[in-house]
Amino acid sequence: MSRPQRQADASFALHPHARRVIAKLTTFPEAIGSGKLKVSGNPMQLAELMALMDEFPRMFEIVEPKRVVVT
Repeated sequence: MSRPQRQADASFALHPHARRVIAKLTTFPEAIGSGKLKVSGNPMQLAELMALMDEFPRMFEIVEPKRVVVT
């Protein structure tokens, strides 16, 4: 027996401008207001999702030198 499929609370079309939102170069409200990002459903669900994302420094060391303990 198959389960009924749930509708998404919200969705957005992922296109190049969405990457700017994810990179925090712009915000969802700015992107939606300018017409560059279209949302269907509840946009507050997308805001909640973005609030859960961790933020990392843009410039971080990918490989660090081996640390040696001098005694």
